[in-house]
Amino acid sequence: MRYAIISDIHSNRQALSAVLTDIDSIGVDQIICLGDVVGYGPDPAAVLEMVHSRVHHIVLGNHDAVICGKMDPACFNAGAREIINWTADQLDSAAAEFFGGLPFVLQGDAFACVHAEMEMPSRFGYVYEPKDAARTWAACPDQLVFVGHTHEPGIFVMGRRRQPHWIEAQGFSLESGKRYIVNVGSVGQPRDNDVRSCYCIYDVRAKTVLYRRTPFDVEAFRMGLSRHALPHGPSVFLGYAGAQAKAPVREMVHFSPLKDEDVDDRPVAVQRLAAAERAARRWKRTGVVLTLLLAAMAVAAWGLYSKRPDGAVSYPVKHSGTTLPPEPPGEGEEAYLSPEEIGLITAENYLSSWTVILADPATVSVAAVARHDSVRQSDDLVFHIKSESPSLFTIRSLPFAGKPGIRLGVKASMLNVAWNSGVAEIALVLRSPDGVERTLCSVQPPGLPEKSTWCPASETMESDLAEEGDLHYVIRGTFVGEILVRDCRLVGRKPKG
Repeated sequence: MRYAIISDIHSNRQALSAVLTDIDSIGVDQIICLGDVVGYGPDPAAVLEMVHSRVHHIVLGNHDAVICGKMDPACFNAGAREIINWTADQLDSAAAEFFGGLPFVLQGDAFACVHAEMEMPSRFGYVYEPKDAARTWAACPDQLVFVGHTHEPGIFVMGRRRQPHWIEAQGFSLESGKRYIVNVGSVGQPRDNDVRSCYCIYDVRAKTVLYRRTPFDVEAFRMGLSRHALPHGPSVFLGYAGAQAKAPVREMVHFSPLKDEDVDDRPVAVQRLAAAERAARRWKRTGVVLTLLLAAMAVAAWGLYSKRPDGAVSYPVKHSGTTLPPEPPGEGEEAYLSPEEIGLITAENYLSSWTVILADPATVSVAAVARHDSVRQSDDLVFHIKSESPSLFTIRSLPFAGKPGIRLGVKASMLNVAWNSGVAEIALVLRSPDGVERTLCSVQPPGLPEKSTWCPASETMESDLAEEGDLHYVIRGTFVGEILVRDCRLVGRKPKG
């Protein structure tokens, strides 16, 4: 079983849409939401509808608790309170009833999910420090606990010495004798100086947890706030572009946990994950007969729609896969990753060294073309990317052999041809032998939305590679507009060790 675990969407429709597209591209069995579906953002009704239709299990967050009357808005500061009161006016009684029926805790097999903390889930206290983590572990026997609430992705770990400590967000495998509290970050309100959405993939069988980062249309979210005259202040990520340093998370939160004496001392609602899944299977069996009846109609209708590019598509490389991945460049060397000139990339016309994945081929296209540069007096091979909607695209190189001890960087230049909104970036991604993927470094070209000149960008791994795997140079994003990408290079750097 593979779960996508998301949290703190906060009425950010653009971010949720990007994350759901990313989830669809990698494939999971079920989606779990750790609460705070609403609050802060301008699209509570649309987001609630998306969550209701796509998410399998949800726990109650403190913003959601206000909507169903389980939390006093006075616990929030002025800006957050103004938005949560506005949010309540946008939702009907059915939404309040929906939130009122959510559990505080979701109990899986050797793991648990909660919005804030396990000691008093309905208090919604923050897990900031090791002492906070210790209280959650004391209240919960599970090896693995998933939380949200602070919006800061990362992991509290406790080993045999029983000393909790915090580590930055990174993929890991569960180890016997250790316990983990995993903050999955936030989909719609990131607070760790990264404007991308963050969530986790938990593979029960492989016992691995993987973090995923997904860009979304920040400007569309900002315009939504302005359209409804909502305060921008609580959405601290809107100011990250000009920020020089990350502020402490304690200074960014807008909610005060309840005092112990104010917490209802009745047992909080806990939902057993296995029971919920059994109920879902019963409903599926009930629908089998109807599905069979509809199948014939669907087959007949398929011919009408077979030419419509509905859903994500992947145009894989022509490479046969029989040869070993090449060695990455050594220190001071560069590998120039140029596409061949083939024009528009389609299922019949694809590249020999790049895989192209489009979440919505009806609105996003990628071409590999030659473009004359009058300054350099040369014809450059470039990727030409057009997007009519903020749907995820990914352009991934053939793998390089990743070995412990090496340190690499990525370079590229992007040109704004007709930029509207969104994000585009280059990244270096490691795929380990067990299939877990981790971003080693990534960068968005500075000035891309404002300039109509080539914007160079580069980024280097913070530390030496610590494991083997396949390294991929990646171009990805979600934007509306038209851009060119050239000079894609993988650069060998001096190892820190």
